[in-house]
Amino acid sequence: MKQILFPLLLSILPLTACSSASETEIHTQSSTTGADAELSLDSQKIINEYNQILIQSQSEPDPKITNQKLKEILPQISQINSEKERNNLSLNINMSLGNYAEAYAITNKILARKETTNMKNLQCLLIEVLNKPKKDIEDCYLYNANLYKNKLDNMPKDAPYYDQTEWAYYASLLQERKKDYKLKLKQLVDSKKSPEDKEIYEMLYEVETTPDGRKSILDNYKPQM
Repeated sequence: MKQILFPLLLSILPLTACSSASETEIHTQSSTTGADAELSLDSQKIINEYNQILIQSQSEPDPKITNQKLKEILPQISQINSEKERNNLSLNINMSLGNYAEAYAITNKILARKETTNMKNLQCLLIEVLNKPKKDIEDCYLYNANLYKNKLDNMPKDAPYYDQTEWAYYASLLQERKKDYKLKLKQLVDSKKSPEDKEIYEMLYEVETTPDGRKSILDNYKPQM
């Protein structure tokens, strides 16, 4: 199911470390003080070590071993001289370890630099998981719905990601407790012609409309056996 959840927003999927700052440009925006900073040798060493943990986790049958390695490297992440890299890795590790309060704080830093629907969607999910006040959850999803609406208004209907963006827009409104948008999502599911697309959107519909369905997305971050 993980492979077909891509329309539910790419920010929900784990970030990965890269070997250079340029390769992570698409993920977040650095601060003005760190945007052009070249990675120090020590920073690159930490990133390489993190990458090795990711690689080894693919063949590690015991997720506890990977978690322990992530716990050990986490304090070193603060030493990375690129804020962009530092935020990406810190977010990913804290999400993997289930440190959702820490992860939420990092999304605030990232969104302060550049506001994106994907990162905002992740933040809304974290607010929900952290059981923050209902109004905070609804306000977050409504704010993100407006961001999606702005994207739709500036996107031709034949654009490659129009359907995914429209889905995300209605899903955000649904999570904002506007129940009538459940029908909108169902209509999008029914509009799919190919069996493959229909299956994808049926599973997305289940995630969006099942109690605590969205919270299960966080399992994508956890080391798998």
